[in-house]
Amino acid sequence: MKYKNIIFDFDGVLVESNEIRFNGFRKLFKDYSEEQVEKLVCYAKANGGVSRYKKIEYFFEVIR
Repeated sequence: MKYKNIIFDFDGVLVESNEIRFNGFRKLFKDYSEEQVEKLVCYAKANGGVSRYKKIEYFFEVIR
């Protein structure tokens, strides 16, 4: 059987991706204060199972 596509689940299965995700938040919010962005990263670390959409919402509604 030949496969046309292969999908890899990198989210902690093949690669520990948390630090990549945190750096993504840092890059996404690079125009905001470092203090605010690090609060978001701390929130993300403490709430790993929460959707990134909720984390971004938290940034704008609580941190900012």
